[in-house]
Amino acid sequence: MSNAISSVRDRTHSTQSLQNAEPTLNPKIVKLTAELLNSVGFKNDPVRDLNVHHTGQTMTQMQGNAEFCKKVVKLTQDFPAAISSSYLRDQRAVNETIFRTLQYKRLAHAVGFGLKIKLEDNSEVTLEGFSETFTIPMLRHTFNEFSLSHKDLVSEDLREFIEISLSKAMYHDKLTSEGIAELHKLIHDPTNVNPIVICSGHLWHLTVAIFYQNPRTGGYELWYCNRGDDCLNFPGILCCEICKKENITLSFLELLASRMNVDKSQYKSYGKIIQELELNGHFIDYIRMKPQRVKSCTYVNIKAVIFALMLIKEGGKSTVEKIKEIYKKFVQFDVDGVINDFLIDLYEMKEGSCSNTLSEICLSLEIKENLQVSAIPKISPSLFQKFKVAQEMAKLTRGK
Repeated sequence: MSNAISSVRDRTHSTQSLQNAEPTLNPKIVKLTAELLNSVGFKNDPVRDLNVHHTGQTMTQMQGNAEFCKKVVKLTQDFPAAISSSYLRDQRAVNETIFRTLQYKRLAHAVGFGLKIKLEDNSEVTLEGFSETFTIPMLRHTFNEFSLSHKDLVSEDLREFIEISLSKAMYHDKLTSEGIAELHKLIHDPTNVNPIVICSGHLWHLTVAIFYQNPRTGGYELWYCNRGDDCLNFPGILCCEICKKENITLSFLELLASRMNVDKSQYKSYGKIIQELELNGHFIDYIRMKPQRVKSCTYVNIKAVIFALMLIKEGGKSTVEKIKEIYKKFVQFDVDGVINDFLIDLYEMKEGSCSNTLSEICLSLEIKENLQVSAIPKISPSLFQKFKVAQEMAKLTRGK
């Protein structure tokens, strides 16, 4: 068992109510989070910023400075909790701007709303657009927490399977020639039965390909996850059998994993993969999922990967519907967690001191008075009143 897996319990923390003391944090991870926040963050990058999104935001503003992203990869590889809500909040004084950018982007992606806001330093942040460099460790950590608190639903074997698969996932900011060569070797190794996760897509959209040797059928499979742009009206997971593995070359894999080096016309879309790997006529299955409502591909498609990995691991033991129910509970667990983190700001808010940013986000959220969240059994009437006041402030501001 790897060090990353054996120390998961040391890296998790118990969720407590807003009224109680802060959860006990691991000092080692606290230092990693402080180092992560002591960075350039989302400031201009002369190479990445050659591309500007239609919203007017640059690649760096939406997906992070290359130097910052490389640091996040390094610091979260063995300790994904370093970019979790609790540790980021604990160390937010190191860099409030990076903390708020990560917090608000995750909230918008998890709940599904788009908004452009101004932070306290007057910098603009478009909440749509993120990066798998952040979302993979965020969701990896959350799935570990969900598994350890729902042992009746998630076996230790399944938890480890997903932890290993996500920790070894390849994506642009993690890309090296040695890493691609290793993946190529594993794909062509007939004894390797572990799934290989490769994040793909183009500059402004993430898709994910999972290569898997199915020990139950003996076939080699491609599981393709895309719930957004260019999904050909099939949002979710498409599965095909790969009969000619020799078509999976080093150059194919390198371009597949180099998302930020290609535009929409160049990237390995599902259609192009079908053509290049000669997959016509080898369709196995399609699992429909809700299409993304906003530009949240780097979040919803990583969640689709977790669902696909659950199906791969448990497919021979359980029905798709049972696995889907577990997945839905995980998604709710994630939403509860990020909303709870936001509610801390409302809880600490003084009467009449709600910022425009806070009120705008409240207006974008749909929260019922009895909403169940992980940290408080029920939103208290006073806290809910703050939420409603913040919404009304945003409506008045928009009306001016």
